[in-house]
Amino acid sequence: MIKALVIGLGNIGSQYDFNTDEVLTHVKSISLRKDMELSVFDVNLELTNIVVSKYKCSSFASYDAIDLRLFDLVSICVPTKLHSDILKDCFKANVSVILCEKPIALCTAELAELKLLYEKSKSKVLVNYFRRFHPNYKVLQNLIKMEGNKDPKITVKYYKGWMNSASHALDTIQFLLKKEIDLNHIIESDRFVDFMPSDPSISLQINGNLDITCFAYKSASPLWELGFYFDSYGLNLLKGGQVIELYRDNELIWIKRHQLIDYMESVINEAFNLLKEVERKDNFMESLVLNKNMLTII
Repeated sequence: MIKALVIGLGNIGSQYDFNTDEVLTHVKSISLRKDMELSVFDVNLELTNIVVSKYKCSSFASYDAIDLRLFDLVSICVPTKLHSDILKDCFKANVSVILCEKPIALCTAELAELKLLYEKSKSKVLVNYFRRFHPNYKVLQNLIKMEGNKDPKITVKYYKGWMNSASHALDTIQFLLKKEIDLNHIIESDRFVDFMPSDPSISLQINGNLDITCFAYKSASPLWELGFYFDSYGLNLLKGGQVIELYRDNELIWIKRHQLIDYMESVINEAFNLLKEVERKDNFMESLVLNKNMLTII
């Protein structure tokens, strides 16, 4: 039996799907597995008791009472400013698989320290850019590979923060194209705070072929949209990637809806596979580099 711990029981930890049949959180996705034993922790004891009652799991009264060495999988779902400290504790305890919400950290010094600890530990880390773990997006990655063109024109439209929201789009681009985005050659055109003071929304052009446009939080509808324009076809990811459209010769040739249903199941499946397959790779270093480059732009 795999022992799993979720630290932080807010939206992505346990609340997004608390009263629905969807599987959008760490707690529900783990609780549905017969091969995992769930424990939880949150500083909000009232919330903890509600979650324990619903999912029949165990809990801890304080963070200091947790022995991380006893867990195979630890999910970090706390506010971003706390990610680094808990990651360090997990590395020191050599937790086999750590599942961390994005971004990893809010300053480059923390990223440098985490990189060193990661290299010394036995831990693997999944940073929860969940689209890269979803089977529908693995199919999409193969489709793009077969088309051959590696340098499309790309547009991104987003709101709710450069790190919080745009990072999902940039990681999706890197995953689908199997290629790191060079964020060194940029022209910035707009910047404002609409979500958190530490995470402005930024509009910019990158390397002449990637245009990123931000919108005010309250005025936008989808969290982000992404368009690829190849020589022979176009690809749109709409509603945060829930809808995928493929165009050829200016004609819509297919459309796929509901592409991210129960997305956290795929993430936990990937965590399980990391536990069982020694040679399987995580996405920590790729996410760390993206995190660092995006912080540099801020």
